[in-house]
Parts: sequence; C-alpha cells; structure tokens
Amino acid sequence: MTDILAELKQKTRPYHDEIEQYVNLMDENLTRDQYGRLLQLLYAFHNGMENLALSHFSKEELEHFDFDNRQKSAWLIQDLQHLGLEPDHSKTPELPAVESFPALLGSFYVIEGSTLGGQFIAKHLNKTLGLSPEAGCRFFSSYQEKVMPYWKAYQALLEKVESPETVIHAACDTFAKFNQWFKVNQVSYAAP
Repeated sequence: MTDILAELKQKTRPYHDEIEQYVNLMDENLTRDQYGRLLQLLYAFHNGMENLALSHFSKEELEHFDFDNRQKSAWLIQDLQHLGLEPDHSKTPELPAVESFPALLGSFYVIEGSTLGGQFIAKHLNKTLGLSPEAGCRFFSSYQEKVMPYWKAYQALLEKVESPETVIHAACDTFAKFNQWFKVNQVSYAAP
C-alpha cells in the first residue's frame, strides 16, 4: 500500500466506522423497503457529487479520471426502478467543497472505495433479498469483474498527486458530509 493510501485509510477510518451506525446493509433482516430508502439516500449523494464534478471540472480533467465510466447515479436509478421507486428529490445533501483536481480525487476516495465493499454487500443482498446486478443490485455490483482494475487505476492517480494533504482533507470532508446525510435521514432497522 502506498503512503497516500495508507494515510487515507488511517485518517478516514473513524468515518468509515461511523457510517456503519447509520447504514446497515448487512443486516439479515433488511427489508426491500429499507433497502429502497437507502438507495434513495445514496442516489441523492452520488448524483450531487457527480453534478458537482461536472460543473467544476473540464471534460479533459474528468477524462483523466475516467469519469464517464465512474458515474453511478444511473445504476442507482436502475435499482430504484426495479423496486418500483424513484429518486427522492425532496431533500438534498450538503456536499463537500471540491475546488481542485486533488480534492476531487479525495472526495471520490469515499465513492470509489465503496466499490470494494460493495462486492460483499451485493453477495449478501443476493442471498437475503434475491437481488442481482440485473435486478435491483446494479449499484453495489458496480464494476463487477472490473472492480480491481478500476481501483488500481484510481490508486495510480492518487500516487501522482502533488498535494496529498488536499486529497486527505477532501476525503475526510466528504466522509463527514456523507455520514451527516445518513445520520439526519436514518433508516429504521426495527424488525418488521
């Protein structure tokens, strides 16, 4: 593991631990309704982050990040539609300030890192709710067999960053905003 990745992992660990208090996708008793509400919250955050990137960075900068292939909002819409739901536009999350390419990379550490854990979540959701990439679990299946190549390409970009402190600050800020979004919009996990 490179220095920047090791530091990112260490500095964001408390945020990663905290989110598990609000998002419990590995709950054996998770219902489709709870899952659907979590997808709506994930959509709002991801869509906001993607729009933020599109409005602040040039096409060339985003191509350097392979941004077109890293957008996940469409996958969330696909999953919501499978469940008979739509995105909830009644509230919008507070998003981090992303004013430089290193900050964008830091913010997307939260999003890209989740594709690794998403593979375990996808298997669990298949077992507990009968979902698959084609039926309600496209988002957590993410890049599927290409998860590691995408992660390694993201890591290579991180290793070239000249201002790692900006990356780390943005990752922590994004995690804090992500956690706050789920904290104020908690999904109840009470047994049905």
